[in-house]
Amino acid sequence: MEKIIIILILIISSILKTFANDYNITNNDKLIINKLSYKIQNILDNSSLSSREVLIKKINQIQQQYKNSKKLYTIFEQIKINTHIKSNKQEYINHYKKYNINYDKIKSDWLNWHNYERTKLWRSKYSYDERLNQTAFEWSKKQNELWEMSHKRNPWDWFYNYKKIENWFNKRWIKCKISWWATSSESIAKYWYYCNDNDCTEELSKSLKEIFNIYMSEKWLKWIQSAHYKWIILPSLNKIWLWLFINENFSDTYWNYKSYDYYVTTHYCTNFKK
Repeated sequence: MEKIIIILILIISSILKTFANDYNITNNDKLIINKLSYKIQNILDNSSLSSREVLIKKINQIQQQYKNSKKLYTIFEQIKINTHIKSNKQEYINHYKKYNINYDKIKSDWLNWHNYERTKLWRSKYSYDERLNQTAFEWSKKQNELWEMSHKRNPWDWFYNYKKIENWFNKRWIKCKISWWATSSESIAKYWYYCNDNDCTEELSKSLKEIFNIYMSEKWLKWIQSAHYKWIILPSLNKIWLWLFINENFSDTYWNYKSYDYYVTTHYCTNFKK
């Protein structure tokens, strides 16, 4: 907590001294923003989850104090983006509402399918963990922006660069314990569904079940070709989260018939480091 107080004083004093006037952000301002972001990131990397959450709350509170100053508010927003503490909660709430999806039902189905298979093998059940929420949403959204189903954190990466992906998790405070040979993992897919109802949850659920069945069909493949199946049943994995990013790609207003595609990301973790 002492580190949190120190960094908050640093943020406040630096901003008040450097950004006293409300004017456009200069290159020098950007340099200071990057330095502050770097200091915050270093402290977050060495803080517990509870301390990190306190810091995020405090930064949001300070930002609200400057909501009447466009420049200062923007500076805080950029710091939050740089340090991956910007909340997208309202964005994904609006996203599922737009497409008439009961996300809680979708999440429940996905978890139950996993746990049914694990129970048959006497494996412990998965449980959802909010700490994987942001990363799963972010990567589904990123794939949508790229128009590509991909694990690549950099364009030049090979298809699944484990170290790069784990580092990507770590920068977002997802640090999973090593259990046997596993820490964290990621399964992705792109698929589609059709819907002409006011509620499209059932149609999406059926589509997701097809993805899950494809993952399960890897059971009979060689070890290196069965990655999705491994993450479903691997005993050392315990935590999970699911997010989807949906697009409407065809609409017939006469028949009230619509087609959608979506990117889906599932993130897995053994257990989180304290």
